[in-house]
Amino acid sequence: MSPKKTLILAAILSLATLYLYKVSIPSHREAATTKQALEGLEASRVAGVTIVQTGQPGFDLAQGEQPKVEGKKEGAAESDQPTSVWEISQLKGLPLDSTEVDSLVTALLGLAITGPLDEKAVSKDFSEYGLDKPSLTMVLHDRAGADTEIGFGKENAFLSTRYVKVSGRSGIYMVPQESFSSLNKSSKDLRSKNPLEFKVDDVREISLASAAGAVKLTQPVVGEWKIVEPKDLSASKESVEALVEAVGALSVS
Repeated sequence: MSPKKTLILAAILSLATLYLYKVSIPSHREAATTKQALEGLEASRVAGVTIVQTGQPGFDLAQGEQPKVEGKKEGAAESDQPTSVWEISQLKGLPLDSTEVDSLVTALLGLAITGPLDEKAVSKDFSEYGLDKPSLTMVLHDRAGADTEIGFGKENAFLSTRYVKVSGRSGIYMVPQESFSSLNKSSKDLRSKNPLEFKVDDVREISLASAAGAVKLTQPVVGEWKIVEPKDLSASKESVEALVEAVGALSVS
């Protein structure tokens, strides 16, 4: 065998050995020690989550309840019962994207951690893992008054994981990078991009004002639109509903 081929073969064997000891074997060890960071906690027990990203002001995602509809009869549909609603405490009344919020809460409750890392090999200097100044800190508040803090440090690009510290657990753990990405959300990410949510049939009155003038429309009966200002006139159902749908579809950033 030529020296060149020998060198190539040696390089391949070295890479294979490196993969075996750095990726393959550790992944099997981690699989055996994988656990839930918030084991046993259900969504109904979550009162809120405080989220702080590096260099950004933190915010509180709080869960409350919609008030019961008065006069509710026994045996009414479950959908009539109070349902959980989320809001950002610093931006009360601002509509949130329920899909984004539910996705974040689900990802947090299902967060799987592996480890802890071997204490003998772990440095006492947390800056090596980015845990002295975490990229993301999340504090989950449960309804019993207990708090659990999770700090996400540097990314280990070789393993596509991140170092993480969980209050109440000793040692340093690892989480998949995709888990970190699903949790690393700002208040802007959670805000609704469609601030005006309504059904066309629920709209009863519209007032428009522009350089062309002002007009007021009403829908006294579903599907029957009338112009009442500047004077009484019948209105095109198709045109008005197209207008209302366009307003409802407005997207903001």
